[in-house]
Amino acid sequence: MLINHRSLITLAVLIGVMISIISVKLNFIAVIIAALFISLVFFKVEFILIGLILSVNNVFFLITNSNSESLILIFSFLTILILIFYLISGRLRETVFINMKFKYLWSIFILLIVIGILNSYFLFQQPIWLGIKAAKWYLIIVIYFLLSYLLINNLISVRKIVNIVISIGFIASIIYIIQFFLYDKYQFLNVNFLERFGEVRFYQGVNIVIFSLVLGIQRVLEKGKVSIMLAVACSVNFFYILVVANSRSLTIPLLIALLYILFLQKKFNKTIIIYALLGFSIYLFNSKDSNLFIKTFSLLINDISNNDGTFGFRIKEINYYLSEISRNFVLGMGILSESHSPSYFALGKQFNYYLSDIGMIGFFFKFGIIGVLLVCAIVLSMIKKNLYLWQKKVYRFDLIAYVIYLLFAMWFVPLFDNASSLLCICIALALIDYEIFKTQLRSLR
Repeated sequence: MLINHRSLITLAVLIGVMISIISVKLNFIAVIIAALFISLVFFKVEFILIGLILSVNNVFFLITNSNSESLILIFSFLTILILIFYLISGRLRETVFINMKFKYLWSIFILLIVIGILNSYFLFQQPIWLGIKAAKWYLIIVIYFLLSYLLINNLISVRKIVNIVISIGFIASIIYIIQFFLYDKYQFLNVNFLERFGEVRFYQGVNIVIFSLVLGIQRVLEKGKVSIMLAVACSVNFFYILVVANSRSLTIPLLIALLYILFLQKKFNKTIIIYALLGFSIYLFNSKDSNLFIKTFSLLINDISNNDGTFGFRIKEINYYLSEISRNFVLGMGILSESHSPSYFALGKQFNYYLSDIGMIGFFFKFGIIGVLLVCAIVLSMIKKNLYLWQKKVYRFDLIAYVIYLLFAMWFVPLFDNASSLLCICIALALIDYEIFKTQLRSLR
């Protein structure tokens, strides 16, 4: 057993009590799910990761947002308590921190969140407790430190983490595709259903599926041959991303990333090329009576030309938020809560505006130019470290693909301001840490 100290068990049991005290109401379903996973943690610490991934994805969007928020808080507290235990016990030594390559940037991110909470108080007199409540999901970012520590100390394997992500992404895709085909008859997911040219689409669970896909492709490139199960998983993930989610802001950056890693291959893998062509073909011809791709592209051109439709609405949102942020360009407007009246109007809720619609500008609104520069620094650091690994002949095409995807998608989608995508980024950072540590260790021998 990896964790078997009575003191830690006692602290973990107290988590449920803490959640009960700080929550407005007790979410029974969330506590039951959390209790199950907390008990499993004492046998395998990776159940924290499983619990967090499921939590940020509303357990495949089968539970409500309130239950999901409670789960995120419970598992984040558990992660923090385990880290505190490792610090007190002396396991988190200085040598371990040295090998955490993103520790300073990630610590600045945590500091920026605290500043965001205080900022909302000074600018809008929003109560501190409302800022904390609005920001509580950011606690998931501490999982980076725990995963990096566990990987560097060989307390959990890369293979196990990758298996967890691929499996959950595959299961998620199956559930979402079933809902896609049953949409007219039965709706069992708690998601926002959208329609385009008479066809339903939804993309709430797309982040873990994309991460699962790039990790799965790495497996294919490593082995040189494809197992039936892995082939099915990649195909199902492709179908969900391209047909069910059908998001231009996510699909185009992903295709760029996948094509780039194919270009990096000295010898093109025929199987991967077939999957890429098959996936893109499905994307082009998934409409029942006509070419959806042509329709979508024509609609985009029309919206841009006439400043109308979705594009026109986004322009109005951008103009509104940019006018608001002029009050504090450097540090942004802070982390605002809809429950506070001045914050509600600053968020543009009276116009049905959403920060999540406008990608990096939404992050800019919250954290100012400092926040944007920090995100750029994190992504550039990821690119730099991937280049280092490439020079050392460590070919992690999945991590390369993911950072390219981030580089192109983060301007249009709030990847650093979304619980699901932020958790995937934490996992990617920890994997990069481990690969660098392993490479440096090997060079010393």
